[in-house]
Amino acid sequence: MGKDWVVMREIKIVDRDVDVIKYVYDMKFAVGSDVYKMFFESGGKSSRYCFIRLKKLVDAGYLKVFKNDLYRSGFYYVSEKGLNLLRNSYRDHLFPKKAPAQIDMRFFEHDKVVAECRTYLEREGLAKKWTSERIITHDVITKGGEYRSKYMLQNLQKSQIPDGLFETRKGEVCAFELEYTLKSNNELKKKLVNLNNESLSSSGLFKRVLIVAGSNRIKNSLEAVKNDLSADFKIMNLEEMNL
Repeated sequence: MGKDWVVMREIKIVDRDVDVIKYVYDMKFAVGSDVYKMFFESGGKSSRYCFIRLKKLVDAGYLKVFKNDLYRSGFYYVSEKGLNLLRNSYRDHLFPKKAPAQIDMRFFEHDKVVAECRTYLEREGLAKKWTSERIITHDVITKGGEYRSKYMLQNLQKSQIPDGLFETRKGEVCAFELEYTLKSNNELKKKLVNLNNESLSSSGLFKRVLIVAGSNRIKNSLEAVKNDLSADFKIMNLEEMNL
């Protein structure tokens, strides 16, 4: 025939499918085990059932899957059809004009761990109503170059926006930040100063800050800067999350 033909197998989309696609979009990509823990395990469904459903969403064109030789599992990301479904399901949200053509490998490990942290925090009942960095930073650039966002933060530049926002058990909005690689003290101080200013602002979008460190060395650096600022931050080591 001279061409590659893709056959889309239509399925009946249920509410959980929309939630799964939204989760995959929010986190930029998702591994199947995280999807299972988030949406299937508590309902008594098997991991096999979850992976069969994900395959059906891929076959129907709502998700794409990326295989990495370093990992046993594939990584799912949203397709154009999946993005259109989200536009129709979340009419009060802003979405990009096009779905990503592929996963951005520059931040692969960082984004993968952020998704794992979110899954842990929500399953443990420590977080709810998660707003991802992708949603926070989705912007509308006007002809004049103005940056606008539904989640505009008063004291943060776009490059310093946290990896997520969530609601705590007490109903407070908390910023989530993953520090996965070691930075200089100046870089850390600049970020933590701005996070602290935002948390203390009467018009700030969050009042609490949770920072997860990728190693003991990173945690020690964060604790030193936090103490210098007398900031009321919660700092955890990644190992504490039992991922």
